[in-house]
Amino acid sequence: MRMITALFGAFLIFGCTAPQPEILFSTKDTGVAMIFRIDQADSVTLVSSGSSKALNPALSPTGTQVAYLSEEMGNWDIRVKNLVTGVDSNFTNSPELDAAPAWSSDGKLLAYMSGKAGNRDIFILNTESGERHQATFNPAIDADPVFHESDPNTLFFTSLRNRYENVYKLNIRDSLVTELSDPLFSNSKHAMIPGTNSISYVQTDAINFALIRCDVESGERTPLLNTEIEIKSYEWSSTGLLAIAFQSSIAIYEYESGLDFLFELELAENPAWSKDGKTLYYNTKGLDKSQIVALDMETDQYQYRTPEGFNAFDPIPIE
Repeated sequence: MRMITALFGAFLIFGCTAPQPEILFSTKDTGVAMIFRIDQADSVTLVSSGSSKALNPALSPTGTQVAYLSEEMGNWDIRVKNLVTGVDSNFTNSPELDAAPAWSSDGKLLAYMSGKAGNRDIFILNTESGERHQATFNPAIDADPVFHESDPNTLFFTSLRNRYENVYKLNIRDSLVTELSDPLFSNSKHAMIPGTNSISYVQTDAINFALIRCDVESGERTPLLNTEIEIKSYEWSSTGLLAIAFQSSIAIYEYESGLDFLFELELAENPAWSKDGKTLYYNTKGLDKSQIVALDMETDQYQYRTPEGFNAFDPIPIE
């Protein structure tokens, strides 16, 4: 087990000569939040359309398309940019809010939340045929869809159907909805655990935060971590590692049957893993300019991935 604490008070970064993959990142340096791309030659280009605010990019499994929220049409719509051809298309055009795009594992379906039916429900768009349909029908707010990593007919979402926000499973074929989280608590920030048939989510009460594992078939729940510090975000790697962003740091854990702490990155947030799990990307926090950093997990070397002039956050590696 490695026990490393990376201190960025002086922000010393050790160079890494290996080529880094392209990444997407967001910045507000343009006056509003916009999405950019940096290639292996460190050339930066705008991804989002026009000069309007753009948020929440979601990369397709092939790494060739990115869905994102845009205000370009005067309301929040979902646009999709083809990173190969450069074609940018508006996939929704509703006067109501469209948000939270999520790709299926085969890249053929795009789920999102929409208020077009008079209530915020989950809709699913077939990106090949253009056909779309409403997947949930409930007067409560349904949001934050996440597809099963290997089954495009199963997705997970949050809903305020009970007193608190909770996590549900949707069988797209028969529209069957199953509650997965404990309805006595508020539950959100759900994600698939790679290589398993389980999801994780953050359970909160008045003073505590817990990371819970839930088997999506049996519904069995297992607490993985309990803390009094807010869990801002987290991401699982394909190699059994977990990065959790707390208020001002990222903690790295190894996961088998439980979580084993490895090391901490201070003044860091928004972790994102490369597909092979060998590189952790994140942005610095609490400095004049937030920059994207790549951490090689095998060599412990760090490298800036965004130019010094950018105030960059929310990295997404393109692989």
